[in-house]
Parts: sequence; structure tokens; C-alpha cells
Amino acid sequence: MEHSQTYERIVARACVGRWRSIRIFAYVGYVCFASLWLTPILRAMFHPAMIALAIITTAVLVVWTRKYLHMEYEYSFVDSSFTVSKIFGKKKRKTMLEVDVHRMLLIVPATEEHFADASRLAPTKTLYALGTPDSENAILAVWDTDKDERVALYFESDPKTVSILRRFNPQACSRDLR
Repeated sequence: MEHSQTYERIVARACVGRWRSIRIFAYVGYVCFASLWLTPILRAMFHPAMIALAIITTAVLVVWTRKYLHMEYEYSFVDSSFTVSKIFGKKKRKTMLEVDVHRMLLIVPATEEHFADASRLAPTKTLYALGTPDSENAILAVWDTDKDERVALYFESDPKTVSILRRFNPQACSRDLR
């Protein structure tokens, strides 16, 4: 009798390049939004209602948007089901995809030499779930969906992830993963 195998891994998205610019822009936006209230408050001669309104609206803006500035990816395996979720601000979760590992056509390290193999399969959709764009442990997986499209996913791996992929779909794994 075989026991079910479960494994979860969380990878934080690094704040590099474009995401760093977005974060800086967001923080500058928070300061600019708060400073917009300065003129109405001065005109009202420091009216307490105006000060309270400024503090409340600025706090609401920060609370509602700040969670999107910190994102993590969670990879989970339950038996042969592979799920990738985005976690915003360590609170809100959105499932990006769920796929059976047996349906994967190709599982290779995301390196230049393996891109030709993946491009031969002609994926119609590409998803990224990498913590850093230039991760050394990146894996590229390609599979067919029920909607007649082929999806390519870039995600980060560790030895346990590779062993699970090899266990459930050894024929799709490249020799570099074996």
C-alpha cells in the first residue's frame, strides 16, 4: 500500500529590476497622496475633521495596496497533483494553476540548451513562478490542458521537488534531472 506524498514549498519573489521600481513608485505615491491633503488642511486652519479624513483615507490606501507589493509563490504536491499559488502580503492566496504531473510532456532545467526542446512543443501560454528571474534552480515544465492549449511554466526547484517530478513522470524529465 502506497502512502500519499505531500510537499509544499514557498518561494518569495525577490525585489529586483521592475519590481523594485514598482515598489519605489508605490512608496513615493503614498507620500504624494498624503501630501495632497496638506493644502486643504491648511485652508481649513487645521480643522480636526479634515485631519481625520486625511489620516483615514491615506491609511486605507496603504492597507489596501501594500499587500500587493510583497508576493510569494507556493508550490505544493499532493500525490501527483502539482499546484502553484500566489500569496499576496502573506494573507491573500490565488491559485495560478493545478496540473497532474503525469500530464507533463517535458520537464527540463530552464537553461539555454533546453529551450529548443521546449520551443519544439510550441507552448501557447507561459507562466512564471520564479523568485528571481535568473534563478539557478529554475525548471521549465510543459503540458497540455483540457482547453487545447499548451502551457509552459517556469518555477524554482529543490532536490525534493526534482525527486517528486522524477517519481511521478520519469519519461518527461530530462537526463539532467535524473
